[in-house]
Amino acid sequence: MNPGAVSLVIMEILFNSFLNNYLRIFYTGFPPHKINEKSNNNSWITPCIRISCRRRRCLYLLTSDSDNVILKNYYKQYCKNLRQKGICITIESLTLPIK
Repeated sequence: MNPGAVSLVIMEILFNSFLNNYLRIFYTGFPPHKINEKSNNNSWITPCIRISCRRRRCLYLLTSDSDNVILKNYYKQYCKNLRQKGICITIESLTLPIK
């Protein structure tokens, strides 16, 4: 073996020894913790609530970019009905005005 290869092997051994010592000290000071994933427990949300929220979001996106007064009034009426009746309302009770 040539002297350059020997010094490279020695340097690798020294580095691995340093790394092992460093990681051993690091993990004793900061033990790894198990991170629990946040569970998405939305089983209480009924399909009716999901539909109403999806529709409200869709209406909001439509009215935010539009100058249509009829559509904005419909959105306000829809939100008002959601607050009054509690989110679960029948979708047939509100029909989107077609112009």
